[in-house]
Amino acid sequence: MSEMKGRELFGHCGLEVVEGQVPATLPAARQAVGITFGGTDPAVVVPLAATDLSDRVDEAWLRLAREHDVVDGAGRFLIATPMDGPWVPVRLGGEVRLAENLTGNHGKPGHAEFVTMALDGSVMCGVTTEDEEVWLVLDRDRIQQPPPPPPDMEAARAATRRLRERRSRG
Repeated sequence: MSEMKGRELFGHCGLEVVEGQVPATLPAARQAVGITFGGTDPAVVVPLAATDLSDRVDEAWLRLAREHDVVDGAGRFLIATPMDGPWVPVRLGGEVRLAENLTGNHGKPGHAEFVTMALDGSVMCGVTTEDEEVWLVLDRDRIQQPPPPPPDMEAARAATRRLRERRSRG
């Protein structure tokens, strides 16, 4: 996503993009996305059948984000969309409309897909749409752990070769 398109999209969400660099020491947005999608129990669940789905998801996100200091006193935090990353520093600048606009691959309004994190990386809140619900996942612990190392591709290839050899011997 271009910077201009990002600013426009976040503007529709009620956010202002804040100038400045995101420290390289923060957990990667991909790690927060993995926590959101990867088996963490949700802090809040909103049924997809709920009336005013977008509003209910936004209200739940804003409540969690403020209660757990994802959003600081000046309304600032980091946000990433799972498809595009990276972390973008933003500030609340109007009516929050995240769930209506950050919907992943052509999702319906309310079928939200995004992650947010405190500016210091201490806590994250991710939002994802599951089969019949929107999950809001809050995490302080897993986000602080180093991501797992990349797989040892040479060892995996060697194991595959050994398996093929055994099958061919038969």
